Amino acid sequence: MKKNEKSTKSVAHVEIIESTTPCRRIVPVVLAGGTGTPLWPMAHKNFPKQSLNVMGTDTLLNATLKRMKGFPVEWQVSDTPIVTCGEEHRFVTAEQLRDTGVEACIVIEPVGRDTAPALTLAALLACADGEDGILVTMPADHSIADTESLQRAISHAASYAEDGFIATLGVQPTRPDTGFGYIKLGDTVDGRAYQIAHFIEKPDGELAEQYVSLGTHWWNSGIFVVRATVWLTVLKRLQPEMYEACLAAFRQSTKDGSYFRPDAEQFARAPSDSIDYAVMELLGTVYSQHQGVVVPLEAGWSDLGSWDAVWSSRTSSARRWPRSVRPASSGEIVTGV
Repeated sequence: MKKNEKSTKSVAHVEIIESTTPCRRIVPVVLAGGTGTPLWPMAHKNFPKQSLNVMGTDTLLNATLKRMKGFPVEWQVSDTPIVTCGEEHRFVTAEQLRDTGVEACIVIEPVGRDTAPALTLAALLACADGEDGILVTMPADHSIADTESLQRAISHAASYAEDGFIATLGVQPTRPDTGFGYIKLGDTVDGRAYQIAHFIEKPDGELAEQYVSLGTHWWNSGIFVVRATVWLTVLKRLQPEMYEACLAAFRQSTKDGSYFRPDAEQFARAPSDSIDYAVMELLGTVYSQHQGVVVPLEAGWSDLGSWDAVWSSRTSSARRWPRSVRPASSGEIVTGV
């Protein structure tokens, strides 16, 4: 498709028929729209932290993309993951993808609207050819020490998603940490997962200690697993303004090589909100018949939201902290350690 040519993909069917047939197709979605300024000075507005190599082998974005390789064969993982990023990061994101040899669809967010609108665009893309798919939505700036354990947890979550649940992966805390969000667990589901009571933003130190001692609050990994048609159905009911704005932006989109550009004016109409608060908090209430579940993740997970978190993740994984870290396509920056 030529530059500035309008997308010809039909999205009429996503207005919206929720699929209840079996679905074994998985579409990886990588959310790379943040700036990661807490890792300043290495990460900044024009060079986001997901483009850094702070864990010793790959950049954070490349490491995230590789986590779906070798996924259990009972699932059919799409060869074309969806990566969302901001306009200012499109070139560095494309460069990262070339380094991994991944042929991805790069969704260019014309303005930042948080994770719920970004996931909505990905869901519309996944349904654009009349297929449903289970979206495995992963932030691009996290650390995972054990990929096999992550894949087992995602496979477990995908089984719930196939049945219409919206699943998130939760991590049992190993320490009181004020840098992570938390999920309060509800009742067990089949003895293998938990209902979601509610989400809690980063607590103060006293509350974080209580959460660890109680054992009823897990870290929120930010990894979500949901059927595309289910997400769109739920969003249309819970956040109709966001749904309509994203749908209009999608319909008026353009395609330029691997770049997918939703209409800027329409997308700007979407309210800014996270997946947690736009949808997950309202599941299982009078507002939504759909249920959310928390699936346990034991894979050495960390949200690298600060240099302290980077240090903790490296030391807990028995990784050697380097004397310097090299961001992709940049010179050496000495950390001083």
